[in-house]
Amino acid sequence: MVSAVYVSGKDIETLFPLLKREKPVPNLTVLGKPVAVWVAQAILGAGIEDAIMTYHSIAPNVRGTIGEKVSLLECGEESAVNCAIEAVSQAKSNDIALIIGSHIFGGDFLRSSIAGWNEVGGKSLAVLVPDQLSLEERAGRIGVDVEFIGKYVKNASIIGEKDMPYLFSGTILGEREEILDMLKSPGNIREKIVEFLKRTRPSFYIYSGRHSSITSPWALLELVKSLLTDTAGVYISSTAKVSPTAVIEGSVVIEDGATIDHYSVIKGPVYISRGAFVGAHTLLRSGVSVEPFAVIGAGVELKRSYVGYGATIGSHCNVTDSVLGERSTMRPMVVTLNFDVHEAKKRGEAYKKKGSIIGEGAIVNGGTTLKPGSVIEPGQIYP
Repeated sequence: MVSAVYVSGKDIETLFPLLKREKPVPNLTVLGKPVAVWVAQAILGAGIEDAIMTYHSIAPNVRGTIGEKVSLLECGEESAVNCAIEAVSQAKSNDIALIIGSHIFGGDFLRSSIAGWNEVGGKSLAVLVPDQLSLEERAGRIGVDVEFIGKYVKNASIIGEKDMPYLFSGTILGEREEILDMLKSPGNIREKIVEFLKRTRPSFYIYSGRHSSITSPWALLELVKSLLTDTAGVYISSTAKVSPTAVIEGSVVIEDGATIDHYSVIKGPVYISRGAFVGAHTLLRSGVSVEPFAVIGAGVELKRSYVGYGATIGSHCNVTDSVLGERSTMRPMVVTLNFDVHEAKKRGEAYKKKGSIIGEGAIVNGGTTLKPGSVIEPGQIYP
């Protein structure tokens, strides 16, 4: 039997400037479910019966959804590392799968990782993923180099110090004492992991399936795109209100209590969560997630974007490749530009379109045009 321990905390990860620095990433909703719930479902889906999740402020909806299925350990003001030490110590099994930070994966991720660990006969194992990210997306991640003859990790470093062919997935499998020794070693969590990988030279398993690390607000757009690939056809809740004049095409999910007003056009993949409102004559398309109780005003065009819990986009806005935090507000006629011609020439094929990040509780006043890559911090009123 393997026990799984998932640890997050403000000293491990943050989604600032989308969230305030102290806000827990696991409570963030993505396609209507908190990140912690996605992780718990993947752990349980792998057949792991003993799972402990620990971070500093566990939301009531997380407790209500998974509280009877996994053990929840709230850190409060305690450091996340200290809580991880407590959780690992409490685990029922001596064999531990430690998941550090918020990553979304399927049940086969842990199943295949455990199978790979069993093959190496008890030696600790680092789960790696191919490095297919841009330099900007890799910032702060741990790069890993391996030796295939002998199958062990031969080097590791924080990205930027040295280029490596693989990335650490956030998951280590090992015996309890090994894991505790790593957690009790000096340094911050990344330094602990790098030193552990370099010192112990564990075996490794390279996972090539779906694995999304939520390391920045921009990563939410890739995560939404990835998760929406699992949707097929149209699902409309019996309690949703959809105007007969609305046009719905492709893979679209409309959850309980959502309202789709007259003459709206929704071209999937699109997810519209419970209690959300989509106004008349809107166009939603190409990878959009509208989280619970968000409001999309009349005449809005929304493309490849994440709209957080309770956020509002005023009428006649044009929003592309953007991330809006919880209860943020765009007043009418805001435009988010997403293409910087100079950056595109400089980066070539590596260039990715970016709209804007609107932090939780921020307000963008009407008629504003935001340049590509604009960031409005939590609570800010702009301009």
